[in-house]
Formats: sequence, structure tokens, C-alpha cells
Amino acid sequence: DTILLLTETGDCFVLAAKKKCEFLEAAVGKTPTGSSIIGLTLLTRNKSDGNAENYETLMEAVTAKNGSNGDKKKVGVLMKEWPSEKRESIGGPLVSGWEKSLTGAGGLD
Repeated sequence: DTILLLTETGDCFVLAAKKKCEFLEAAVGKTPTGSSIIGLTLLTRNKSDGNAENYETLMEAVTAKNGSNGDKKKVGVLMKEWPSEKRESIGGPLVSGWEKSLTGAGGLD
């Protein structure tokens, strides 16, 4: 399971297992000149707290004031990861937990 969050301001957050974060570590701080991505933040899964701290970090990025006019923030989801049935078993607990964070947050569309 991996969660990838891209913000309006060009920040990229990746929430993944330790091994995947270690693989992506080489890309941190190396965004190409002129890229729409200005920063990469890696968040390692934390099963001990059910990823609560990671979800909080992601929600802060989603709800941050990005020069918006006060409209609801729009969040897109790759539907392949969120099937209508058996969400927990196919999408896994990481994706299911993120979905709960999104659906419980106000001001999102």
C-alpha cells in the first residue's frame, strides 16, 4: 500500500513502507529546475499508532491554505485502490485509514 499526495503548491507526500521510502530517499531534495513538484516528503508507515500521525500530516497538507478563495479543497483518488466492495482486504488498512480521514474531514470535496 502506498499513498501519494500532490498539493496545489507543488509538494509531494509519499506514505509507504520503510523499504519503499528507503528506495525513494535518493529523490528527496533533487527536484529538477522548472518542475511543478517543489518538494518530496517521505512518510514511513507506523503500525503502532495506526498511521494516525501520518494521516494528520497528510490532512494538514490537504487543508492548508494554498491561496484558495475559501472554496472546498478537491481531493482526487485513484479508484483502482478504493473498490466499492472489500475495501479493507483489497485496498489494505493503509488506504482504508486514509479514506476514513478524508471522509471525516470537513471542507473537502
